[in-house]
Amino acid sequence: MGRTILILLLSMFIFLGGVSYGAKDTASVAPVVTETSVEETYPIIEIDEAQLQPTDDELPIYQAASWFENVVITIYDFGMRVLYQFVELFF
Repeated sequence: MGRTILILLLSMFIFLGGVSYGAKDTASVAPVVTETSVEETYPIIEIDEAQLQPTDDELPIYQAASWFENVVITIYDFGMRVLYQFVELFF
């Protein structure tokens, strides 16, 4: 147990020392300057607010999505309660 902690602390010390040394070393990093021009290659599409409202054809899809969301949330809550009760057995 003690040997594992010692190896972990030494590894962390070496890692953090390398990170701090690398952060101070600015000579190895050369600034890269590139100049590019940006051209717009796609058309601009304007959408009215009326097009964003759901129509009667889309409503069953939204209802199914809402139903699936409720099922997933219920299963997740049940699973979390079971795991919580299992953990409570040991404390």
